[in-house]
Amino acid sequence: MTILDTSIPYEKVLMVMDRKTIRKEIKLNSEFHYVGFDESLKEAWCKLQTKVCLFEKIEKARKKWDSMLTRDKDFFSKHFLFVANEE
Repeated sequence: MTILDTSIPYEKVLMVMDRKTIRKEIKLNSEFHYVGFDESLKEAWCKLQTKVCLFEKIEKARKKWDSMLTRDKDFFSKHFLFVANEE
């Protein structure tokens, strides 16, 4: 039988174990390149998301774009990269 040592005060503790971070840049086809956030890319992004069936209608894609910007525009503009071609 195990007995608790009551001389040690009980404290709730949250244990956080960090995960290994995998940082890997994916090489793109030479026809494409990464570009940073730019509000002018909204319509192209919405059309692409609708074309690949992520959204049923383009209006839903536009709402998603707007909600991401509303939630945290600073984060979105710093960390969201687009894959683009010459068009």
